[in-house]
Amino acid sequence: IRYLLCILLAATFHFSAFILVFVYFVRYIRLSYYTWLFLLVSFFFLQYTGILRQVFIAIISHIPFYNAYIEKVDIYTVEATPGFGILYNFLMAVLLAFVYRKSVPNTILTIYFLGSVLYICSVGILLLERIAFYLMYTNVIVFAHFVTLRRYRQVAQVFIFLTFIYFSIQSLTGMEKHSDERRTDLWGNADNFIGGMRHFMASMLTPSLQVAMNELSNHDHSRFLTRTNHIVGRAEHVGAKAAEEGVNYAVMREAVTVQMTWVGAPTVYYGDEAGVCGFTDPDNRRTYPWGRENKELLAFHKEMIRIHKQEKPLRKGSIKLLYAERNVLAYARFQEDEQIIVILNNSKDLKELTVPVWFAGVPKQGRMERLMYTYEEGYTTEYDEFIVENGEIVINMGRHSAIVMKPISEGEKTWQGK
Repeated sequence: IRYLLCILLAATFHFSAFILVFVYFVRYIRLSYYTWLFLLVSFFFLQYTGILRQVFIAIISHIPFYNAYIEKVDIYTVEATPGFGILYNFLMAVLLAFVYRKSVPNTILTIYFLGSVLYICSVGILLLERIAFYLMYTNVIVFAHFVTLRRYRQVAQVFIFLTFIYFSIQSLTGMEKHSDERRTDLWGNADNFIGGMRHFMASMLTPSLQVAMNELSNHDHSRFLTRTNHIVGRAEHVGAKAAEEGVNYAVMREAVTVQMTWVGAPTVYYGDEAGVCGFTDPDNRRTYPWGRENKELLAFHKEMIRIHKQEKPLRKGSIKLLYAERNVLAYARFQEDEQIIVILNNSKDLKELTVPVWFAGVPKQGRMERLMYTYEEGYTTEYDEFIVENGEIVINMGRHSAIVMKPISEGEKTWQGK
């Protein structure tokens, strides 16, 4: 019963989790490693020859509901060919099959082998790919146990080498998961941002929130810098060059400011700091531009990382919304008697804003020091002060700008001696 409840919970995220009902009966499967080797090699060959794909399409073409949609949408099948990802998983499964009986308990490894065989079969068949990944998540247990076996140290070294090679060339592989869409109703919508953050953050305990990966880009989605040009499409439709056209570095710096000051662990997808562009996978996996980095963006990342490391509230502090309107957001991070204030103006207009910083515990009378200010033409960390009066600051924000500030304690001296 508990197992079924877990499956029902998983199915709330994706209906394909129901396939895990059958995993319960895996413990009754007793196949030798010779059989697993035969299945792995056979299906690998059939996949590379294209026979499996033809068989699958032939089968579902006789099912009325599936047949009606198979040639219209990519929900069930997409044009795809085996790549390095399939080859990597095939080699890992074969490697484990050679030491099948002495590596881990049969049930766990059997689930992994089932997932591996299904994964080899499922290139271009989206539902099967999802199910295969569910089964292959057991590799967290299988691989961890396998590489610690002394008697198979040489085999483990081969495994580690193959893993290194795979992740070194993973920019050449992967599935396209998302199509781009321009949502003007969300553009500058502070209420939607706040509502979304509150909803998802409420589902996590504080320790989890503090280590949540704050990402702007990843290996599945288009690069954030590319999204600033508002071009809808993918590389195969509009051309890879379009990913680099009309990008807005000021908006990118705004986003990095949020990434480095919001609750969580800032996680930079390689190349974001250097100005790498790219549409949805695989275009988002371009090589790092060694020697051609965007020096200003790289330096900006370094400054924001420095601020994140130096200011205690940004690492484990609480968060408080201070002010929001269309294209404008102000929030605070605070811990004990320290506060950090962040204000963003994501509009094309100059803004004069009044922000109630006293909400975060900032003294009602005093001064605040600027740590970072990014705007359309660039950014600056030069010293500047702002007056706090009656618990509020009045500040002029440039187009597509963001500022990070902190209170100046009584008697505290700045680096300029003020």
